[in-house]
Amino acid sequence: MVAGIGHFLDWLKDRKPIDWKLSLGFMVTYGIMLLLSPKRFNFVIVSLLAIAVCGALNAFLLRSVLGLPIIVPCALLAYLLLRWKGNLLK
Repeated sequence: MVAGIGHFLDWLKDRKPIDWKLSLGFMVTYGIMLLLSPKRFNFVIVSLLAIAVCGALNAFLLRSVLGLPIIVPCALLAYLLLRWKGNLLK
């Protein structure tokens, strides 16, 4: 999912067709994996938490805040989903 977003942002900056194709490929693959997952809610929560944790670790190690526009919404969405539907994880 992060790769799809990253390649899309690269495509917006440079307009290279390969970035658009890679972005679309990653997002379609993520969508197919989501549809085939037996526990879709768990899949979404784990995906959002993985983006937030890996992004925060990367931001800490690289001392850069460039990933915050992706990290913060993913962390907030994961938190809100867990507060709203957290009982489904049982």
